[in-house]
Amino acid sequence: MRELREETGLEPDALFNLTVFSFFLHEAQTIQLAIAFVAFVPDDSTVILSDEHQRFEWLSLDQACGRFTWPRSAQAIRDAYHLLAGGNAGPVEDVLRVI
Repeated sequence: MRELREETGLEPDALFNLTVFSFFLHEAQTIQLAIAFVAFVPDDSTVILSDEHQRFEWLSLDQACGRFTWPRSAQAIRDAYHLLAGGNAGPVEDVLRVI
């Protein structure tokens, strides 16, 4: 939630954890974990970018999936749409919902 606020100025109405990606960093000889979250924000929200970013775009599902280098990242977006398109996670709400 902090990253969402700091980088976009957006406040989530709901936040879900979607998946965990693991990466092996060869030089450091460590395994890193990255958690993918899905945030719902009000339709009338205004994006205010931090200094870390130059621009943003709202994309369709297919456009967003086409931007990823890793196929598993594109699949995660498709999974998010499948699970959360109705605005909640249905039968797995209690597992995925953070706020």
